[in-house]
Amino acid sequence: MYQVGKALTNIQKITFQVSGFFDQQLKIIASTADNECIKLARRALEHKTAKIVLSEELISRITQLLYKYDNLIQKINGVQLVHGDFGPENILVNNVSSI
Repeated sequence: MYQVGKALTNIQKITFQVSGFFDQQLKIIASTADNECIKLARRALEHKTAKIVLSEELISRITQLLYKYDNLIQKINGVQLVHGDFGPENILVNNVSSI
């Protein structure tokens, strides 16, 4: 797990000139505009898994806080590579056997 943490640290050190999403050729195609963060968060909160795990009251409160602190979110300076779905099923490893 230590090595995974080191790898994530190295990934976060990679910076870019603009925010956006990669296309199939790994070129940034969609620059995030104002309120894009809130839109992304709202889509995540509307996902069926979020609705199963989170109460309607909590989803509503999170949404209120996103709008309340939007001006602070917009001031976050940093454009680095982020993987929002980090989990064991998404980790690629070399198969190493030891005797």
